[in-house]
Amino acid sequence: MAEDPAYSTTPTGSPHGALLIVTGASHTGKTSVIQALVPHLHPPVALLGVDNTLEHTLVIPEGDRWAEIPLAYRLIQGQLNPLLDEGWLVVVESTFTYVPEEGQPSFHSDVLKQMILAAEQRGAASLVCQLQASVEATEQRQRDTGRIDPEVVAATERLHRSVEMPRSTLKLSTDEKSVDATATALRESLPPRFNPL
Repeated sequence: MAEDPAYSTTPTGSPHGALLIVTGASHTGKTSVIQALVPHLHPPVALLGVDNTLEHTLVIPEGDRWAEIPLAYRLIQGQLNPLLDEGWLVVVESTFTYVPEEGQPSFHSDVLKQMILAAEQRGAASLVCQLQASVEATEQRQRDTGRIDPEVVAATERLHRSVEMPRSTLKLSTDEKSVDATATALRESLPPRFNPL
């Protein structure tokens, strides 16, 4: 019996997908930079994010929504692998941090490594971009939005300052450049297939 192409398990896209991980402390401008970047990329492009998963996929969790971060990572990894197999550019947005009400804040470097490994196993290019901003800038942005407790913002900043990122990480400051200029600098670092410049 012939395989129905609509349900084929053989990858139909290019084998050369790519992974772009955009990380950084809370309020460093990840979402804004990604929103400015994505319209300028060559398709196919997929956007996966922890906040989006927590807010729109896990709609009514019991208790602390942020405690569901490990589940959100598993859901994202489950989407990442087939998208890379099909040759998509996958943009993942996350702070990779968890700041509980009680206990020690943590940086999920193991999850970051698993995502990079998934790309490597598929022969897909990967790039980690860590957005950075001054404490003054993140505090001002937190006051402007009123989103996320100031203590959580400060804790994510301390974690990002102290964690050892992969050596090839592209570090971009969002203090002085406009969102568009930061997005352009990031786009210029992507594999040519996905970058129309």
